Parts: sequence; C-alpha cells; structure tokens
Amino acid sequence: MPTAKLFKIINDMSIKYNVSKLCKMIGVSRSGYYKWLNRKDKSSIFKDKENEEIKQVLLDVHKNYRGTYGRKRLRLYLNKLGYHINHKRVYRLMKELIKDSSYYSKKSI
Repeated sequence: MPTAKLFKIINDMSIKYNVSKLCKMIGVSRSGYYKWLNRKDKSSIFKDKENEEIKQVLLDVHKNYRGTYGRKRLRLYLNKLGYHINHKRVYRLMKELIKDSSYYSKKSI
C-alpha cells in the first residue's frame, strides 16, 4: 500500500490513538508521517484524482476501440487531451483497470 494512504489512515486514527504507536504498528517512520502532514501541497491527493480521471478516459477509449489501443497509442491519445504522462503510467493504470486481459496481466511461466 502506498505510504500516502498509510499516512491518511494514521491521520484519521490519530484522534483516538497515539501517533508514535500507530506508526510503529503500521511500519512507517514517525518523522515521515509528520513530514507528510506538514507538506503544503498534497501532490499524492492531486495525483490520485488525476489517476481516476485518466482511468475513466482509458476505460472509454478501451470500450470505444474494442481494446485495440496499446499503451503507446493510449499515451498519444491522452497527450492530445492534455494529460502529459508516459507510457509506463498508462501501462500501470491499464493493468489496474483490466485484470482479465492477458496483455496487461503478469506473464506466467
């Protein structure tokens, strides 16, 4: 699980429990939590929202073009829409979305 989500959990539970014990239990550093807490721009929150928008666009394109667009063509399509991301991020998001696809799943030996 990404550390930002772990920090959000700690933040929610810090009202009821001790922060240092929560950090120790979850396995993150207390200083990392406070650094995350005092950060002015919560870029991970923005990136999560952007990922959800991109996932919706990817699903629409995947549905409209019957799954024929690969990660590089999808990246070009997203760049034209104003999302400047690389093909690795497109691959990761498609892998999260389409679990039954053989192209986007891990190859088995």
